[in-house]
Amino acid sequence: MVPMVKHLPAPLILASTSKYRQALLKEAGLSFKAVASLADEKKHEVPGNPKATAALRARVKGEEVAMRFPGHIVIGADQVCALGLEIFGKASSAVEAKARLRQMSGKTHELHSAFSLLYAVKTSDKQRSLPVVLFEEVVTIPMDMRPLTDQEIDDYLQTGEWQGVAGCYQAENQGATLFTKPLDDLSAIIGLPLNPLSRALAAIKLPS
Repeated sequence: MVPMVKHLPAPLILASTSKYRQALLKEAGLSFKAVASLADEKKHEVPGNPKATAALRARVKGEEVAMRFPGHIVIGADQVCALGLEIFGKASSAVEAKARLRQMSGKTHELHSAFSLLYAVKTSDKQRSLPVVLFEEVVTIPMDMRPLTDQEIDDYLQTGEWQGVAGCYQAENQGATLFTKPLDDLSAIIGLPLNPLSRALAAIKLPS
């Protein structure tokens, strides 16, 4: 069960307009505003380290929004899908998505879901203060994909669930059938780990 956050010491902003992450925060009963981060995640990568890449991208997304909205608690979030040390971006076509699913078929890949909580002090002289990282965490979920035939991949691609997601599947929907066992911690798989996020928000203390 996701811990409930009864009160926050400042308004909350999600540095993302992802409908999936917004739905998760609403499920947790949180009041928030969604603001798109202007940070370019493609410019931020820790070579050979998908987990650190997810953490870095979550932080820079949150920092960019926190700079524009001082006095708010900002959630920066990012998810990296990786097979070993190879990081996957979002597929641009069904052909690319099919190649991705073929590559992951019968193997275990990982989803690294990172979030960062940031806060920039609101100053009276209207000068920007640098955001402070209040908390950050990365939850890594191993994803055991069963061996898939080309026909099974083609049938799944017809659902359209491959679009806009790095793994080319939606594990919370029909994509669940691609894996060898029921999946735990769907919030982390979707892209925002609610349990550690809620615990961090409940314990948050702001800098003066």
